[in-house]
Amino acid sequence: MFERLTRWENDVADLIEEKSDFDGLTEAINRLAEYEDIGLSPEEITDMIHRFEAFLSAMTGNRMSKSNYTLDAMISAADEYQQSLCDECWDRSEEEAEKALEVGE
Repeated sequence: MFERLTRWENDVADLIEEKSDFDGLTEAINRLAEYEDIGLSPEEITDMIHRFEAFLSAMTGNRMSKSNYTLDAMISAADEYQQSLCDECWDRSEEEAEKALEVGE
């Protein structure tokens, strides 16, 4: 608990330095409330984002690697990439079948 409070205090200090006005303090308080609501530290959130971006990159064949795309765009890119993998497998299967027929003749 002490570590979390220390991190929150650092976040508040950073935001106040950046804004140096009342808005900065309000933003810091709102950000801390969000951390508390989801039960994750800023580091845990950052780690989760990085892991999601790695997953997105793998699912889209490195076409997308950032989490700032719309959900529809992510789904579409993943579907297209996965379909291209299936098409490649189908093409290979057809080629192998043709070769087997040629050998069997």
